[in-house]
Amino acid sequence: MVVAAGEQLLRDYPGPRTPEIVKLTVQALASACERAGRTADAIRWYEQAQARWPADEKAADWLYNAAVWREGLGDDPGALQAWQKYLQRYRGRPDAVRIAWNVGLILERQKDFRRAAAHWSGFQREWVRTAKQGQILLAAVQAGAGLAGDEVKGRGRRARRGGSRLHAAGRRARWPRPRSSMRWRMRAS
Repeated sequence: MVVAAGEQLLRDYPGPRTPEIVKLTVQALASACERAGRTADAIRWYEQAQARWPADEKAADWLYNAAVWREGLGDDPGALQAWQKYLQRYRGRPDAVRIAWNVGLILERQKDFRRAAAHWSGFQREWVRTAKQGQILLAAVQAGAGLAGDEVKGRGRRARRGGSRLHAAGRRARWPRPRSSMRWRMRAS
């Protein structure tokens, strides 16, 4: 009922509408669609609000909500585009480092190893001051794993594993064991 009333207000209300009423209506529509489970409509209204009022104090939250819903619905290309837009416009926000991390995970999920490796390499440089030390370390490992994954693409069982070892769902990373000759050298030292 709230959604229908808001859409009718925007569509049929004659006369000059004040920008405040339109802004409040679009925000209310996005929130009402979200609560009603109409996520596609909620995404549309959040993105419309962010596009109309990018300087608003809530604009980053609107774009964030749209990206989260896109990712939750399995729309990785749309989520990736929204997250990248978020990083371009709202880079100074405290949650930007988490979003930059998420961009890398989406690229890995899409099995775009070259872009993922480039992203992780850039992550180490661009987010060194705000990222946790563990994230910087994992980004370095992921950059190498992404390049290695791209090189072996199409070659046997290793290529079919696809993507990162560290972020495989529910599995632990498998590190190579030292060769027996290395163990002997370590004992001899």
